[in-house]
Amino acid sequence: MYGDNKCQCCEGGWRTSTKVPMTHRWYNLSEKKPEEKRDIVGMDSGGNERHLKFYKNMFWLPDLSMYVYYTPSKWRYA
Repeated sequence: MYGDNKCQCCEGGWRTSTKVPMTHRWYNLSEKKPEEKRDIVGMDSGGNERHLKFYKNMFWLPDLSMYVYYTPSKWRYA
């Protein structure tokens, strides 16, 4: 429901604070880039989420074995 204070990644629990923790906040790339080699969760335009790392200005699989062929529309720290 719009305007509720429900946390989507803490097992549906309710937040008691109005401040959004860093790991819960979604960023647009135009707003902020992630820190190098930090685990993130990226969301594509379809709403699908995937664990990634940001390294050398590209998004990689978590083990840095290969980069992904898309840029997430939104991201947050994992």
